[in-house]
Amino acid sequence: MSLKQFHIVFILTAVTLSVGFAVWAFTRYQPQGGVLFMGGVSCLAAVALSVYGVWFLKKLKGQEN
Repeated sequence: MSLKQFHIVFILTAVTLSVGFAVWAFTRYQPQGGVLFMGGVSCLAAVALSVYGVWFLKKLKGQEN
């Protein structure tokens, strides 16, 4: 597996784990805890990682030889 392929798999794994944690956090919501905040941060991380993944794939397309 090349470094580029590993990077793509790593980003997909990170997005999947971020979304999974957000779902878990939102289902465990309690008024006194900070779980809702952590779920929101996890959602933001998933969006940011997705944007980065799309940017990385576009960058790879331009470099194909």
